[in-house]
Amino acid sequence: MEDRGGSKNIILISDGKNQDYDEALQVAQLASSKGIRIYTIGVGDDTNSRNMQELADISNGIYFEPDSTDKIKVLFGDTESLGDKKVWTLVPVDKNHFITQGIDLKSSIYGFNQFTPKTSAKLLITTDSGDPFVSAWRFGLGRVIVMSSDYNLWGFELLEQGGSTLLTRSTNWVIGDPERKNDNFVLISDGRVNEPISIVVKSLQQPKSDDIVLYKIDDNIYSGEIIINKLGFNSVLGSAFGVNYNKEYQDIGFNSDIENQVIATGGKMFYSNQIEDIIEQIKQKSKREIVIKKSFAWIFALIALLIYLGEVAYRRFILRKYL
Repeated sequence: MEDRGGSKNIILISDGKNQDYDEALQVAQLASSKGIRIYTIGVGDDTNSRNMQELADISNGIYFEPDSTDKIKVLFGDTESLGDKKVWTLVPVDKNHFITQGIDLKSSIYGFNQFTPKTSAKLLITTDSGDPFVSAWRFGLGRVIVMSSDYNLWGFELLEQGGSTLLTRSTNWVIGDPERKNDNFVLISDGRVNEPISIVVKSLQQPKSDDIVLYKIDDNIYSGEIIINKLGFNSVLGSAFGVNYNKEYQDIGFNSDIENQVIATGGKMFYSNQIEDIIEQIKQKSKREIVIKKSFAWIFALIALLIYLGEVAYRRFILRKYL
């Protein structure tokens, strides 16, 4: 099956009573590493459900209990022709997940979006025509749920009993704290330069660090803040986190209104490759017309002075002539 195209599935029908359980787990792990998914089907009233469930979980498959083998047709049977079908009932195909365990789902939907679950996803609920309806998987420490319908136009029945349980359980599973059962963990988010970064530590003893002071806020829960003044990755109490640049630098880019501002102020815009045009513009703008005001009043003053002196000289000349 390793070199075959398409989906790769193994349907294992067994009572779960292995002669060598460890070897069975190794084979299941090998199949999972090759992209092969194992669906296990219990047989008999005394099926070892724990073993069958674990074999299915290793390859992200589904365990079908002996009384639920009718669900196999939904997954592997012939696809039902939709025709004029306008109402679909929901079928939990994996009843051992937190979301679907013990759920009494009698809701119908009146429309849905088609999607293909990723290989790492666990298919939980389908329509009665075999279309995926709810899939769940993990992404790192996070969790993801995909539901192909809504709870308004198409899936309003999900707000009723049974369906509402599906919605609340899906929400609870997605937001579940993956660290809640651990005695020790450090929770620190990425932060920014010169801004406080919060740290939450769960520890049975008072945690000690040269980088941060931690205060007890609850039983075995401690909190504190740290400020980092340089970019890059840092580590506190063995937990790594990143420090980014200041927030005001986040949205730096080209503002479409800048061209109007340039034109309004008598400027000019250039592209980075217009170097010669930029130089020419600088030369033109560097030229300045300087207006120097020169006064010619001294000329008139000089003329007036010459006239005055001439008049004085003339009067003395006349005066001497008659004396």
